[in-house]
Amino acid sequence: MKVQEAVNRGVNFFGVGLLAAAAGAVAAVAFTETDWADRADDIVVAILALIAVGWYLVGSNRFHRSFVPLTVLVITLIIKAFTAAFGEADDPTAQGDDIGITISYFIGGVLLGWQLYRWRSPAAES
Repeated sequence: MKVQEAVNRGVNFFGVGLLAAAAGAVAAVAFTETDWADRADDIVVAILALIAVGWYLVGSNRFHRSFVPLTVLVITLIIKAFTAAFGEADDPTAQGDDIGITISYFIGGVLLGWQLYRWRSPAAES
């Protein structure tokens, strides 16, 4: 394994790991929700995290510099932000949960984007 492949694996693992950890917390809340409308966004986020984990584990995807983890993270950020703003307006507790996870996704997205920029291959700089 080359150094750049190890760096790419670490960056991809960070993105996929963040998605999986946050989706695990969100999926646990989905089982306590009483309304299917409240469960839908949590289930979609969990499915997106499973897709990201599957992408990471299949073949040699983890060794290549890729925007797949960042893209999935941004999609989940948009879903949770939309739900926090419009979907959970009648339930302040659920809305607070969605705002908290949205902030986590935002911070993770900024860190992941910075890592993708910082650890780009030397050939891309010239």
